[in-house]
Amino acid sequence: MTLKTYQKAQAAADNPRSTEYRLFGQVTGALMGAGRAGLKGAELGHRDLAAVLQARRGQRLWTIELPGALPSILTGMEVAIVLATIGAVVAEYLAGDEGLGWLALRSLNGVAVDQLFGVIVLLSALGFALYAAVSVLRRVLVPWHPSVRRLDVG
Repeated sequence: MTLKTYQKAQAAADNPRSTEYRLFGQVTGALMGAGRAGLKGAELGHRDLAAVLQARRGQRLWTIELPGALPSILTGMEVAIVLATIGAVVAEYLAGDEGLGWLALRSLNGVAVDQLFGVIVLLSALGFALYAAVSVLRRVLVPWHPSVRRLDVG
């Protein structure tokens, strides 16, 4: 690696916008991958039935492919939430001047353990709340899927 290439890479790493773009790429990559896998995973019997009934492309998408892909899309959302939360905190930690990542770094450097612990509790609560939101969304959108069913204990 030449010095000029290294300087460009360092400037890009120091730029908060480049961190945001990388975070955006990670999140959309997780969602797009899950969505594509879900759409490609529609059952062949359902597709054959739609072909026999001469369903149009839009009808197949809304009645067969999208409902079949929703569990995968929601799983992608769960992964994307984790990546987005971690990525945002790391971006604030490295290049930010506000936010919970910056506050954690400031607390760590100032040896303010109580404040750092508070930041960690807030980040944990944020992650839990976002994950719970997707879980509620999953229960509403795909109540028939095995990932939603509760286990009967007793």
